[in-house]
Amino acid sequence: MGEHPSRDELSAFLRGDLSAEERRALVRHLLSRCERCSSEIDLLLGGQDGSAYDDAIERAWRSVKGLEREHRREKARIQEIAARLPAKSSAVPRGLPRKGKADVEKLEALLAKSWSLRYEDPGEMVRYAMMAVQCAKDLDARVLGRERVLDLLGRAQAELGNAYRVLDQLDAAEAKLEEAGRTLELGTGDESLKMHLLDLEASLAAARRRFDIAAIYFLTLSEYHEARGDRHLAGRAMIQRGLYVGYSGHPEQALHLLEEGLSRVDPAQEPELVQTAIHNRLLFIIDCGRFDEARRFRFLNTEILSRDNGRVNRARLQELGGRIEAGLGRPDRAEEIFREAKQEFEALERPYLASIVGLDLAAALLALDRSDEAAEVVLAAHKVFKALRIKREALAAVLVLFHVIRMGRATARMAEEVAAFLRRLERDPNARFDPWPL
Repeated sequence: MGEHPSRDELSAFLRGDLSAEERRALVRHLLSRCERCSSEIDLLLGGQDGSAYDDAIERAWRSVKGLEREHRREKARIQEIAARLPAKSSAVPRGLPRKGKADVEKLEALLAKSWSLRYEDPGEMVRYAMMAVQCAKDLDARVLGRERVLDLLGRAQAELGNAYRVLDQLDAAEAKLEEAGRTLELGTGDESLKMHLLDLEASLAAARRRFDIAAIYFLTLSEYHEARGDRHLAGRAMIQRGLYVGYSGHPEQALHLLEEGLSRVDPAQEPELVQTAIHNRLLFIIDCGRFDEARRFRFLNTEILSRDNGRVNRARLQELGGRIEAGLGRPDRAEEIFREAKQEFEALERPYLASIVGLDLAAALLALDRSDEAAEVVLAAHKVFKALRIKREALAAVLVLFHVIRMGRATARMAEEVAAFLRRLERDPNARFDPWPL
């Protein structure tokens, strides 16, 4: 079956004449809420009498419910196999299930295990994905069909490419994603697999700091899911596009996209996605300099923002709170928050982030007329950045700030601008800093 089943295939489905494998493939397609095929089925049923129509609908309903039950059982088996897999791929037993359907479940379990390790052990994420690719190559095309095997192989190659991206091996990621694309072209032509590959390619573009390309890819994805009636996935792609539009220096447009995306997604399906989108909305409101609005927004979303999603994200949220206080003209409160956030980043061994917050702290100290303390904080940040070998231009900006403070001519705004530049540099290695006239 291509992107859409033919009229003959839909007719055979309604008569109950398709094989089990063909029926499963077609029902999966219909469950994606394809409006074109739903309209085609209505036309095919339009000329039938009431009893024939009811019989056709009943057969279709039984197929859907049967596939849902089968899918739940398959998912449970895959999760059970994945749960038994050790953290280290080298300890995987050789005697995992083989042949036909069991081999497909093994493949899915390897991919599930790979994905589960993305935060804890990216190296093992890659190794499990490599095992999945080998498993796909070993699938029996005589049992499963050549095109389906190519679909499974292309998907495994795509997940391996994504694992390389997580491991920051971006050239290897690009090569493997390109290979996955070539493999999928020889498969069934399943459009959902091609869109999933585009999703991974968008993430790779973002990792290469090509936020403009990532945003275009996510626009394609949101339009694709919107056309198929899947509001949640359309909203998800819109949220991701909003993030990268914001990273490209367009926070106002990013806020609009994030708001539109949030109106479409189902919070119960992906609560972490909603939390991330809310966090980024707060970030971009602050970047726009709308601090009173940011304060209200943070208050209204306290419950979502306060959910535990890791110490790094909690520290980032704390940093945003300090920027709000500073923007509202409360440098004493901002100083307290920035010191706490800086200490937390240091405890997490994130010196770059800690030093950026140090520059925010220096701005608060300058606003409090404590320039000597501000100079000490900036000098300490410069030493960290120098040890991390960041761009010479960034080092120069921090060093100039230090000397301007020593000259007694620095303002809180100057320190905030250097901190903002270092944040942009984290996202865009080509960011430029415009020095102040002295």
